[in-house]
Amino acid sequence: MSHDEFDDALAAQLGLVLDDEAGPARRITPAQSAALIAGALDAWQGTPAIHAPSPVRSAAPVRLAYLVAAISALIAVGSVAAMTIVLTREPEGSEEPVMVLPQESPRDEVAPAIEEPTPEPAEEPAIEAPPVVEEPEENERADAPSRRRPAPRTPDDLLAEANALRSAGRWREAEATYARVPREHPDSFSAYVAQVAAGDVRLAHLRDPRGALRLYRRALAARPGGPLDAEAREGIARALRRLGDQRGERDTLRALISAHPTTPAATRARARLAELESSGE
Repeated sequence: MSHDEFDDALAAQLGLVLDDEAGPARRITPAQSAALIAGALDAWQGTPAIHAPSPVRSAAPVRLAYLVAAISALIAVGSVAAMTIVLTREPEGSEEPVMVLPQESPRDEVAPAIEEPTPEPAEEPAIEAPPVVEEPEENERADAPSRRRPAPRTPDDLLAEANALRSAGRWREAEATYARVPREHPDSFSAYVAQVAAGDVRLAHLRDPRGALRLYRRALAARPGGPLDAEAREGIARALRRLGDQRGERDTLRALISAHPTTPAATRARARLAELESSGE
């Protein structure tokens, strides 16, 4: 038997006949693998030597080489089959992730309308009828303007206010307040006092001797021989002196001494007359 016939016989006995299909060898079971190994050993031990002139000792190494080659081929086929199975087997439980896209609502679908609560009508406040106003009688109508106007100030109030302004050095305001007294209360005693005081302010502080002269003469005419008669006469004499009327000044001083000889104003009048006579004016 030739070497090729021996290999074919061994392969047939071991069940290693290959098919004509492409790809790796089919996977064998452990029982088939053990049977193949046992069959290989039996074939190696029971095969007679044919056309072997040399003794049996020389054929043993050849058979051993065939046996080792068969076992190696068997192991290689098993390894390739195992690797193929491992590579081609898909891992269990590995599934490709599936992307879930959000579902879009169809365009034709219309969202339900939200009913808004209907506001309750507000209660309108009750309109009260306007009170009936009775028209005043003729006498009441005549007195209405006077009731709306503020109460007039008394002459004493005005006089006290003017004196306070004079003490504060507010000369123009004081003179204006003095002038209100005879204008608003011409027949009062305060009007007489206010005229004399206003003349003093004009003569001493406002440099108005002519206006002061006019006020002094009004006071004398309103109350001749009154309690301020001497002061009014002395004021007239000083106003004439400022105006340069020496004759009128002398006459006024003599009349003052004659009407009020024991007053301080008469004493001052005598001193002024002596000054005028000594100067020859």
